[in-house]
Amino acid sequence: MAISDSPQRADLWLINTCTLKAPTMETLICKGKAASIPLVDSWMRSSGFKRSRSHQRHRSAANTAGETLKGHEAWLLQRDALPSLDLPKVRKNKFVEIIPINVGCLGACTYCKMKHARGHLGSYTVDALIENCGV
Repeated sequence: MAISDSPQRADLWLINTCTLKAPTMETLICKGKAASIPLVDSWMRSSGFKRSRSHQRHRSAANTAGETLKGHEAWLLQRDALPSLDLPKVRKNKFVEIIPINVGCLGACTYCKMKHARGHLGSYTVDALIENCGV
């Protein structure tokens, strides 16, 4: 499997989105179905949103994609405390690195269900961030 420059020629779409952006997600689902392209959505959604395959652990992306391409449903809903910082990245600028300093949600918005998807707020240690920068 490799990253494709053309969405229409891709074997699979791996999409990182949020159910709060439902119109965008609906558009992507419709386009994927129209092109008969399997869809794996990643990360920010509650487990009650059952429209597509999903994984909460980015290390499971390859397994989820592989199972989806085989025609199997893969529901990997468990989450790690903090995702690894050493995951592969696609950079638009080799001199710029965007590093997450935390993941999760404080759950302060009474109307929002995202805390159920993201988990409680967790921060990376300064040492882990520095190591990831290669400093």
